[in-house]
Amino acid sequence: MTVSSNIPLAPHSAPRSRLFLPILAGGAAAGTFDITSAFITFGWGAACRGVAGGLLGPAALRGGIGTWLLGLFLHFTIATTIAAVYCITSRRLIFLREHFFVCGLFYGMAAWLVMNLIVLPLSAYHVRGPYQLHAMIQGIEVHMFLIGLPISYINSKLSSSGGPVRGLTGVNTKRMTGIACVLFLAVSAGYAAETVQYPDDFPRWVHVSTGVVLAGADSRLMREEGMHHIFANAKAAEGYPTGNFPDGSIIVYELREIEQKDGVIRESQRKRVDVMIKDSAQYKDTGGWRFERFWGNDQTQDALHGSGTTCFACHSKANTHGSVFSQLR
Repeated sequence: MTVSSNIPLAPHSAPRSRLFLPILAGGAAAGTFDITSAFITFGWGAACRGVAGGLLGPAALRGGIGTWLLGLFLHFTIATTIAAVYCITSRRLIFLREHFFVCGLFYGMAAWLVMNLIVLPLSAYHVRGPYQLHAMIQGIEVHMFLIGLPISYINSKLSSSGGPVRGLTGVNTKRMTGIACVLFLAVSAGYAAETVQYPDDFPRWVHVSTGVVLAGADSRLMREEGMHHIFANAKAAEGYPTGNFPDGSIIVYELREIEQKDGVIRESQRKRVDVMIKDSAQYKDTGGWRFERFWGNDQTQDALHGSGTTCFACHSKANTHGSVFSQLR
């Protein structure tokens, strides 16, 4: 009995020039579009250092030009690898070339899922979500339109074998695009069930206190070297006098680098932002608090796991003041 397939396959062999050119061009285009988007979102310095952090860890965010160049190299290496997977696969599944628009969108979504569910958890960041909803949607859109689509389009134009590519006959492009949109919304809703809550307006909240830890002052405080500010939203400010913080309280610890000149200490680049969010029902195992941490100017990747159980192990020592060390002056 003969089994037929509706998916057309191309011959195994193909000129190498027709393989390498779309891989290199697609990787260069996708990498350029993506890094430009990152420059706009995170700043030109933090974007490349953030990529290098996947190999070196969060300390890369404070690195120099060498770290920046390493991040740029890694970024384009990843983009080229993503392009290579698509181009090589399209040598056998020729519908990837014929229906580049729909396939590019789907491939961009797949690339985002692989990066966030496999690559980032295995990187030095060990990020496993959850993510802020609007930032996650932005990330998927970037991968769909600035990575997947350029790769698929360039591949379709540069890898033609000279004859007509029939691909999947009878495919309804509008229907496939609709399916892509539905899957995009489903992934957004499901993966963001527990979203990161980065309070980007915290500098306008109640200022609790400011402190400075000088370099080399105490080896135990090495991670806290710099100038820190603590802010509280209105609900948290109400709880400071008694230590009874109501649900909805949010406390932010912002740590910045410092510069000393002519006897004056000034703050400079942001090192990290720690966030405490009170929800007694959802976070019973951590004293009713959710703990989050964001490196540099990033607002999407929570660096802590399990709602910050390791943070609570320390904060529990302040149980007489609602697990909060700071005092409102």
